[in-house]
Amino acid sequence: MAAIDQFYFLSREIFSEFASLRDALAILGTFYAVKKTVTCLASVCSGLSTHMFSKLNKQNLVMKYGKWAIVTGSTHGIGKAYAYELASHKMNIVLISRGEKNLKETADDIGMNFYI
Repeated sequence: MAAIDQFYFLSREIFSEFASLRDALAILGTFYAVKKTVTCLASVCSGLSTHMFSKLNKQNLVMKYGKWAIVTGSTHGIGKAYAYELASHKMNIVLISRGEKNLKETADDIGMNFYI
């Protein structure tokens, strides 16, 4: 029991000595947390505004870049998404891919969906 009492008194003495340091670290931690929160919220707001404005402000890509577009890797992933988006803007598309079978399927699918 005496060891517990000594530890209690020792810990109370240590905490009272470092109270100002603990408070300073708490304030520093609060500033850090607020900074990270604001940075995260700014990123979310930026992403949302970019996404929302891109949906509201449809650009005329044909007027801006011309009638033709070349899309590499057009059978999978991002290249396929680009091909579909450009086709939805009525652009003429040259599709480039490694596999002829997937290329033919993608070309047929784009032709059927967008009447190109």
